[in-house]
Amino acid sequence: MKRIGVVMSGVAVGCAALSACSPAERPLAAAWLDDGVPMVAVRPCGTDRVGPLALRDSPETRTESLTAADDAGWETSLDKDAIGARTFELFSPPRSWHAETRGPQVLRPHRSYWFMAYGGTSGFSNYNIELHFTSADLSDLRTGQVWAEGRAMSRSEFEKLADDSC
Repeated sequence: MKRIGVVMSGVAVGCAALSACSPAERPLAAAWLDDGVPMVAVRPCGTDRVGPLALRDSPETRTESLTAADDAGWETSLDKDAIGARTFELFSPPRSWHAETRGPQVLRPHRSYWFMAYGGTSGFSNYNIELHFTSADLSDLRTGQVWAEGRAMSRSEFEKLADDSC
């Protein structure tokens, strides 16, 4: 019994140490449709920079059989000093980022998307930026709304959310 207590204590200490080292996740990205074009805004804290950035997709249901051609998205190898606050077309990151793309670069129905970036100061990853959404989430937005933190909100609500999370 004593041995179980020692093991459990070790597990608890190990979990605490690992979780303390993980960068925080912050709601610093939003997506929306602008005349049918998927857009994303990245708002790092203050003068922080972000990079690398990536977009992944997957079927909303796992019952579909997948092939390599089904995967879509892109990723950059930009380092953390790459960009500050930026808005861009979700499937057309700036050419200067040299994004490596795969699959169709369009918003597809019945797909889940995951946009991610790492933010911080001078080469350190102080926080993760993650945004999860579906094509339906963006299609259901009203004029002036964005998708962030798992829900629809106004652009000003997103800016306040981003400011408050910093």
